[in-house]
Amino acid sequence: MSVPWEKTSEIMSNTHVSIFDCLGNELLTQSTFDKRIEFDCSSLTNGIYFCVVRAGSRAFTGKFVVIK
Repeated sequence: MSVPWEKTSEIMSNTHVSIFDCLGNELLTQSTFDKRIEFDCSSLTNGIYFCVVRAGSRAFTGKFVVIK
C-alpha cells in the first residue's frame, strides 16, 4: 500500500504512519520526510486494517482490506 500526497498537500514535517488491526494492535510504525510512504503488506492476514498518518498537527485515518 502506498499513501501518496497530492502536490498541494506537501508536508515539510516528519510524517508518521501506523498500521493497526481491527483489535487495535499496532502492527507497523514508520517515519519519513518523504511525500510517499510504502510498506509491504504481504505479511498481513486477510482482514480489515487501519492506517493512521500523522504530520505536524494534522492526522488522517483510513481503512483498508487485505484479501489474498
